Amino acid sequence: MAKLEQICALTALSMLPLAIPMAAQEKEQTVYTYVAEWRIPRAKAAAFQAFFERTDQPVFDRLLAENAIKEWGRTTTLLHTEDGMTDAVWWSSTNFSGIDKVLTELAKIDTSGMNDLVEKHRDYYLESIIFRTGNSKATSGFLQESIYFVKAGKGEDWLKLWKKWMQPVYEKLLADGAIMGYGIDQESVHTMPGTYRSVWVTVDSADAADKVDATFEAEMNKYSAEERRTTRLQFQEVLEPGTHRDALDRLIHYSHK
Repeated sequence: MAKLEQICALTALSMLPLAIPMAAQEKEQTVYTYVAEWRIPRAKAAAFQAFFERTDQPVFDRLLAENAIKEWGRTTTLLHTEDGMTDAVWWSSTNFSGIDKVLTELAKIDTSGMNDLVEKHRDYYLESIIFRTGNSKATSGFLQESIYFVKAGKGEDWLKLWKKWMQPVYEKLLADGAIMGYGIDQESVHTMPGTYRSVWVTVDSADAADKVDATFEAEMNKYSAEERRTTRLQFQEVLEPGTHRDALDRLIHYSHK
């Protein structure tokens, strides 16, 4: 876990050329993800978790069993910021109907017990550009997210670069069981500029995170400084400067089909 901070640079749009061939894949079905975030004072974190386990978690478990959703997860942040959110839950489906079934059931819950636990709240409704999960049965671990804004009109160019240099390594890690999943999301209902991109990866342990770090570092060492510089410049040409942000969360619970 000591090098996990390097994953924030390497696993999400690392600027390294990783020329590993990958077989052509059919276009995957779009996955929609609803994310609810809260800011919870540390002194109230245990009470918030107890409330969630008692009221919300049974809803997610039931709708997952009924195939209304394909996965759900609950996180708490490990990297705190002054005004940032601290806790989140997400659920994913291949259609809005599945997303809405969760919202409908959650709306039936008496949430008065949360009123004095929450300082802020925010939602996102996302759709996948890439959404890949493996066969891991792990129910906890870590979620790392990197956020970027591509330059206007450069979204496809950025994605081509990412698929060329980054996705083959993610696929290898997924096939090896080193990661539970990875993907790229954009907003389906826009609350931010349409150039927003979220790159995420999930692992089941700190040891797995270290393996991801080591894999990318090994690939980096295969190339010269000039080759790395060229690839870095290619990415810089399609990304808005100064917009990159990372998040590192503990995955308290994760379930998927």
